[in-house]
This record gives sequence, C-alpha cells and structure tokens, in this order.
Amino acid sequence: MSISDNIKKFAGTTKEALRRFILEYQQKAKSAYGWDNETILNSISHWLTDAAAEWYQQLIQSNELPKSWNAFAKLLARFSSPERKEALKIQRNQCRQGPNESVADFYQRYKGLALEIDPRISELQLRKHLFRKLRSEVITLMGVEADELSIPRMMKRAEKVELLLLHQRKDAQQEGMFESSTVITSVRDPGQQEIITTKKKFIRPDPTTVAVIESIQTSSQSNSLNNSNNNNNNSNMNKRDQGWWRREHDDRNI
Repeated sequence: MSISDNIKKFAGTTKEALRRFILEYQQKAKSAYGWDNETILNSISHWLTDAAAEWYQQLIQSNELPKSWNAFAKLLARFSSPERKEALKIQRNQCRQGPNESVADFYQRYKGLALEIDPRISELQLRKHLFRKLRSEVITLMGVEADELSIPRMMKRAEKVELLLLHQRKDAQQEGMFESSTVITSVRDPGQQEIITTKKKFIRPDPTTVAVIESIQTSSQSNSLNNSNNNNNNSNMNKRDQGWWRREHDDRNI
C-alpha cells in the first residue's frame, strides 16, 4: 500500500478542508513512511490536482516555489480563489449546530471552517461567532453572558447544559412511556359480557428528576401551608370583628 492509497488528492474546491489535507499529508508521510521535510515537499505535487495543480505549476514556472516544506505549507494554507473564499463565507454564515451535535463537536467543525477563511482569526472573534450559532435552547441555558467566557470555560459550561438537557429528554421519554404503557385486559363476567379494563404501567423516574420534583413539591406544600395559615388568621379576625359589631349594635338598641 502506497501513501497515495491513504491520502485523497487536493483539488482546491470549496468542499475540501485544506488545512486538514496539509496536516494529514504531513503526518502520514512522516509517521507511516519516515519521509523528511525535503521528500515531503518534493512529493506534494503528486497529491495536487485541477486548480491546485495549476497553481503549483505556476509557482514552479515563476520560480516562486518555496525551498522548505514549512514555508510551502504556509503558502498552500493561503491558497484560494475569489470564488472559493466567497463560497466559504456563505458556508460559514449558514453553519449552525446540528440537533444531535454536541457543542464540542460543533466547535471543532466551525473552527476548521473559520480558519480556512482567516488563519489569523482571534479567539474573541471565534467565540462570539460560535456562540450565536449554537442551538437556541443551549444559548438560553448557558446565559447571554457566556460569549464573554474563554473557549475552555465556555466548553465546560456547555457540558453542564448538555447534561441538563439530557436529563430533561430522559424524563420526558419516561413520562411518555408511563402515559402510553397501558395493559389491556379482557375478561367475561358471569353473564358472558366482555369487560375491557386498562391498567397503567409504573415507570420509575430518574433519581435526579425525583430530587427535583420533591424539592418543588416541598416548596409548593410550604407555600400552601402559609396561605392556609393566612386564610385562617383572616377568618378569625373577621369573626372577632363581627362579634364586636353585634355587641355594639345590641348595646345601642338597649
């Protein structure tokens, strides 16, 4: 198996990840085949095709081909045509976190796209653009100020939010199972009339959900007790007021 069997050629289209191609080519050439930087540079032309191959030939003809692999890799990373750059910008603007995509996975996907457009993009720009493209439910739970956090802290907060959403989905599924899990029993009474009975199946809820529900119930019961005490106090006061009014009225009649 040759290296060409493991690395897909780069043509320079908007659908290709240029930086990924460079890293993949360099890593496999060194780790799997033991090539030095000079061999890597001299062999790169075999993995360029179409517009990228034409660009490479222009560098040779104009005697502008870098002498080292590192210099060439930096030059290749900036390879773009106006059409490619505009297409990448449109793709970035339309990029959104998928319904089943974690924030960490989306960050890697969006970061790769952003670096394709601007390799020198700052962390500040990256995190602000990234935050606005997360799912609305994630943004709401993270808080609008989360775009001021550093990338590592933003990822940690996102993990907690995703864990909370996972518990909520799990609880919702269990609730749906409880409502839909009915056992239908058919029996006949002594008069041979068929009687249909249903019985719901109990699904034990998640411990986290139980703790939250108990906390809510305790708070609700406490509020109800306070309201009941207030109502009783008001009732007693009304009774005392009514008794006083009757005594005053009787005294006046006498």
